[in-house]
Amino acid sequence: MKISILLAICLLSFSLAIAQTDSDAVKTLRRDLTEHTSVRVTMGEAYPNPARADVTIDYVVSPNVHEAKLTVYNMLGANVAEYELNKKESNIEISVANLKDGVYFYSVSADGHKEQTRRLVVRR
Repeated sequence: MKISILLAICLLSFSLAIAQTDSDAVKTLRRDLTEHTSVRVTMGEAYPNPARADVTIDYVVSPNVHEAKLTVYNMLGANVAEYELNKKESNIEISVANLKDGVYFYSVSADGHKEQTRRLVVRR
């Protein structure tokens, strides 16, 4: 029962991500960033999620941030991947080919401070 609910939530998230265009998602992230001055990096949901090979994550980095990173963790909290975020870009594409099927978490941090954490499902 719990797995079917989780699957339904994942499919809904995937459907919503597909329905939303990249430009609309980035506009929303930029608005969130400007409305919440304490937020220095904001990110959208990963899509597709569940992922099979590659996943894309939209993000916006505030101009006053020196270093922004996206980190992927397994269920035990171990760091399995880390990526530098480019302020001039608005999304990052990540390969999940080297990750086993399962649930992961990804966090975005600005200047060493964790800003947001979201969930990513890898399923082949």
